[in-house]
Amino acid sequence: MKRLNHFLKHILNRLLQSRKAFLLLFFTAATISISALYLDFFVIYTLMKPITTSIAIIYAMLLGSSKFQKYRLYVIFGLIFCLVGDTFLLNPRYFIFGLLSFLIAHLFFIIAFLAIQGLNKSPLIAAAILIPGLLFYLYIMPYLETLKYPVLIYVMVILVMCWQGTALFDKLRSRRFLYVNVAVCLFVISDTILAYNKFVTAFHEASLLILLTYWSSIFLLSLSTLKDH
Repeated sequence: MKRLNHFLKHILNRLLQSRKAFLLLFFTAATISISALYLDFFVIYTLMKPITTSIAIIYAMLLGSSKFQKYRLYVIFGLIFCLVGDTFLLNPRYFIFGLLSFLIAHLFFIIAFLAIQGLNKSPLIAAAILIPGLLFYLYIMPYLETLKYPVLIYVMVILVMCWQGTALFDKLRSRRFLYVNVAVCLFVISDTILAYNKFVTAFHEASLLILLTYWSSIFLLSLSTLKDH
């Protein structure tokens, strides 16, 4: 019995200290969640959606780089609020609470990016992100009804988050910040699809595209906090 306990502890420790295990666990959880959604196993989907995001948080906490402590801490806070948002969005009645949770998450991500090198002005990058983003908001605005101002605030925050994440990679060309750059762009794409599907026209592939881009973003943000190898 002692040998079995020792073996199980050894396996668990290896799982918690391996990037490959992180990728495998995250990919498996995401696949189960998406499959459950499309097969109408809502109970399994309700369970697996927060578990998938939780895996990203756990690995950022366990394998985080000591070189970027503040950055890692703020990203973890952001991921925790993403988890809260995931939970709220499981029920359409709590959409506004989900929106608020993700808004707070993006504020933490912005603070994380600022903790590396302060504000990156990069006007060309700002224009390339803010202009299309605001034009999309103007497009969906007639469909928003009472949510016009909450969504506008959210759009501004996520666009600034994308701007700062992209500008960070533009200044610090490393694999870590490449992950950040791709992650913030995927987050914007995910929310763009979500907004179009929810407020303009619903389409069958929306849930799959939203989850694929969202969890890819979450995975990369978590990966950006890990130790270099």
